[in-house]
Amino acid sequence: MRFQHSRIPSPRGFTLIDMMVATAIIITISVVMIINFKAGRERDELRNTGLFLVSLLHQAQTYTLAGRVVDIGGAVTYPAGGYAISIDTPANEVVLFANETDDKSFSEGAEIMEEKYSLADYNTYLEADSVCVDLGAGCEAGIQTIDYFFVPPLASRSILGFTPNQGSFSFFICHGTLSQKGMRLSSSAVTGQVSLGPIEDTSYCQL
Repeated sequence: MRFQHSRIPSPRGFTLIDMMVATAIIITISVVMIINFKAGRERDELRNTGLFLVSLLHQAQTYTLAGRVVDIGGAVTYPAGGYAISIDTPANEVVLFANETDDKSFSEGAEIMEEKYSLADYNTYLEADSVCVDLGAGCEAGIQTIDYFFVPPLASRSILGFTPNQGSFSFFICHGTLSQKGMRLSSSAVTGQVSLGPIEDTSYCQL
């Protein structure tokens, strides 16, 4: 008796078209992932900058309330004017400082303690055109630098040296490569509340 063996068909290999389609799919997925990762990183940098500025404001208030001392010409003492934050939107800089003379004004290089932070180091910037300082009559025109003082002993709040516990300010924080997206930081000298809004669409943050 003769046995007839059936031949098992060999599997078909990948064709050039199959490989090109697969490669195109992989490239597309990779590009989408890179774009999403980049956008997520930019949003994180923007959000972290906002949280950092909020923490600086709280830090100045805490220093004033706690009576933190500094070295003034060899004498360790509490600054008469407490602690403050100077927010310079055109220079894109923020300074935490001790106000020695209670003059309620910031003079760069003349304060007894100055900790300067450039937001360019965080790929973010402060939009000067978005600044609103309201001292009771609506947004003051032309103000782009905000000096926010915490006056001892109870850390009463003063904006630009005006009457304590009055007025408010706000401005937008933007990212250097994230167009039309920003976060609004605001504070009320009346209540002392500091607010950081969500990332939102805004025409202020134009690239």
